[in-house]
Amino acid sequence: MIDRNAFLNGPAQDYDFTAVDCAAVERIIDANLDRSREGLRVIEDWARFGLERCDLVVRIKNLRQQLGLLHQQRFKQARHAATDTSTGLAHPAQDQRQKPQEVVGANAARVQEALRVLEEFGRLIDAGLAAAAASIRYELYDIELDLLNAISNGQSRRELLRSCHLYLITSPTNESEDVVAAALTAGVRLVQFRAKAVSETESAQGTELDDQYRLRQA
Repeated sequence: MIDRNAFLNGPAQDYDFTAVDCAAVERIIDANLDRSREGLRVIEDWARFGLERCDLVVRIKNLRQQLGLLHQQRFKQARHAATDTSTGLAHPAQDQRQKPQEVVGANAARVQEALRVLEEFGRLIDAGLAAAAASIRYELYDIELDLLNAISNGQSRRELLRSCHLYLITSPTNESEDVVAAALTAGVRLVQFRAKAVSETESAQGTELDDQYRLRQA
């Protein structure tokens, strides 16, 4: 029998924490570190390739790297995938996901559940891991919301593009504002404004062109 206090470095307990118990907890931690990192990678790849949102990629990658540092060798050595009777177990709901937001939502939930498991069992043998898992879980709640909003906004823009039957391309003139206003009134919903670069004189003077300046060009 192994005293549980040997793992916690805390006050003596009323019961012993066996070597078998410890090995089982280490397997649970290993499995859920894998789950959380894999789920984060799914979310990260959609943020990168589907949304092209570098800011979200950086935030998600940071969480994944934090978990990687917590994945100690002793947890990996406790792994026994060949003897896990639930290996490969799937659920019909996995085949029913039809949209990116469903994949993102499912993997975010998967990561959050795995992090909760890490919190609960981590407290038994690694308080630092438990605390880190809790912090990452709360941060992921915010990232998930940002991801789903980004997906929704992206779909709205694509729907708007599909609905645009007239496309106006205009260049700087003294009447640019009037031209664009008239086009919008007539039903145009997509305008591309092609403004030339600042002149050499303006460049030498350090003049910056903002969107309003480019539009006016008067």
